[in-house]
Amino acid sequence: MTTVIEFGSRRHGCHDLFSDKDVYLLCGPNDDVSQEKGKLERQGYSVTVSSRDRAEYLSAKGSLFIHHVFFEGLVTEGSDEDRIKIKNMWRSAPCYDQEIEENIEMLGVLEAIPSTIEALATVNDIVICSLRNILIRKLANNGFFVFSWRDVLAQSKRHNLINDVDEKIMRQARIYKNGYRLGLAPKLDWSFFEHLEQITKKIMDKNRKFRFGSHKEVLAAPEKAIEGSYSQLRTIELLCSHYHFHESMRKYSVLVKDPAYFSTFGPNKALQRTSR
Repeated sequence: MTTVIEFGSRRHGCHDLFSDKDVYLLCGPNDDVSQEKGKLERQGYSVTVSSRDRAEYLSAKGSLFIHHVFFEGLVTEGSDEDRIKIKNMWRSAPCYDQEIEENIEMLGVLEAIPSTIEALATVNDIVICSLRNILIRKLANNGFFVFSWRDVLAQSKRHNLINDVDEKIMRQARIYKNGYRLGLAPKLDWSFFEHLEQITKKIMDKNRKFRFGSHKEVLAAPEKAIEGSYSQLRTIELLCSHYHFHESMRKYSVLVKDPAYFSTFGPNKALQRTSR
């Protein structure tokens, strides 16, 4: 039987009007979750699907996402014993530096930003999500396992990773991100990104410049990324914002809204399946 676990900002009670509704489907080898997944997506949920074997493996490896879901989530359908079992299997990884580096490297996609208003909303989404991921892992390296925006920002200030001004800007960036994911197009100016750029430099301890790319650079970016990687997904998302006005980009826009599906099949197979 499939177990449904609700987690995220709405579960924490720190959501805003535009916040995602997050749910995790934990399924057995013979479970067909396609109908349940479709039903939840129509209700506005962002759905993650995983087998029990996969969740158990990730728990033993110290996955922070698994910690987030199984320690703080609430079972709304199925057995809470499944959640407790996987929670009790969780062991922290020795360190999370590799995951920090992966998030830093992913920001390399921002070296060729399309010069459109829509692209700036995409950039904001990429940056604020990466900064939160990095902060979560820096805190985890010090034994603090927090995931809600409220707790991550509060702990980051206590550990002098950010200051009050940084927190204010990151909270605003989160609001823009949530609106963007609901299909809105927040109008952002470059001065806001200059602030984000400074916060990024501080958190990463590295200088990472955001810059507009030429038409040729924007088109070439997805081919330079690793096939089926999250970075490639983001470059396609930026490409969609470059050609946002063109009807042919709609299938790509649908594709990038399901990262797990994209990464499982890669861009070519995922597009073929999406078009069916």
